[in-house]
Amino acid sequence: MLLWFIGCDLLWDSEPAAPPPPLATADRLPSVPEEQGLPSASAKARPPWYPGTAYAPQAEESVRLSAVPATGEVEGLVTCGIEADYQDPRGLFGQFSAPDLTTELTLGDASVKAHGPDDSRAMRVSAALVRLAPGDPIQVTIFDRDVFKTDQVEVLNGSYEGSFPFELKGSTSSASCEIVPREKVEALVGPLIDEAHAGIQLWQVSLKPDLQLRQLAGPEGRPRDALVESAALVGWQDERIQHLLNEHDKLVSAYKEALTGELAAAAQDSIQFEGLTLSEGQLLCGRDGQAYSTIGGACAVVLTVDGQGQLNWPLEGLSLVWSYGVEGLEISGLGQGEDYVSSPTIPVAGPTTAVFTTLFPTDPEGPTYLRSGSPGSYQYLLLTES
Repeated sequence: MLLWFIGCDLLWDSEPAAPPPPLATADRLPSVPEEQGLPSASAKARPPWYPGTAYAPQAEESVRLSAVPATGEVEGLVTCGIEADYQDPRGLFGQFSAPDLTTELTLGDASVKAHGPDDSRAMRVSAALVRLAPGDPIQVTIFDRDVFKTDQVEVLNGSYEGSFPFELKGSTSSASCEIVPREKVEALVGPLIDEAHAGIQLWQVSLKPDLQLRQLAGPEGRPRDALVESAALVGWQDERIQHLLNEHDKLVSAYKEALTGELAAAAQDSIQFEGLTLSEGQLLCGRDGQAYSTIGGACAVVLTVDGQGQLNWPLEGLSLVWSYGVEGLEISGLGQGEDYVSSPTIPVAGPTTAVFTTLFPTDPEGPTYLRSGSPGSYQYLLLTES
């Protein structure tokens, strides 16, 4: 009998426990840069783990509370409110509906693209590291995005006339822009950089993974979030952010190495789940996995289930763990091909060969383990790889 499972992605962040020796790091950060950075430099300094191709992240909407009037040549962060009197002709059941706005904003040599909320005629877009002198070009291109097609709503062209705030108006849309000058940007970014610094220092003295916690993601939580929020204000190229990114990357590598060691030490020949014994687990990816998987590109896990009992959907308390992630599992059904039967309850009269497939990762880096139980009572089974 074959038991089939489908995996669902459940990546988490958390705080680990127990302190090994700390990693050395400079207590003092680099000074505030004398000059504002360039968008091109920020794009080159963007860390590989940050998604997308924007030269800097989008700032929180609350940044506009620090905007002030300004005239002449300016530098800082620009935030614009976008409104579009537009209805999507491909709405549900052929009815017109509110658009899903996307905006491309160009201010001098700074160009960004941002997505607004679904079904809304308003959104906000920000651009860090802006430098403008009177006469510099400004362009706002507004789109209505859709699953299969994106429509251009309107293009607003203008030039910086020497004062903030300003507004560009078209026939169906408008952009109202304000500036947060550099000195006020520094007042906003300082606490965020301090928070990231303190969080990284805390991780350096509490780096030992605790395998009895549900969450195992390591130092990718708040310190990384604070770095992203900082880069949204001053760019990735800022020396303070670069310093902390380097320290953060060292921590991530050290934590992954520590987690790999802890998992290897905790692995057992068999584990218990719902009164059943799970053993002889094997991870199959690529062509080997596709032979079992009903989902193209997924990996498959084959193992032995022994005992008398049943597996019930949802399958809580059973998950895959690798050096930097956790993935839960759900029962999908029983059988294979024409014999496949979906059922929320599957009886087991072992020994039985169980097969389940996972959507993520398609080919995990390093050893992978099957974890059973709940926080405080987790057991780990090493999966051999084909």
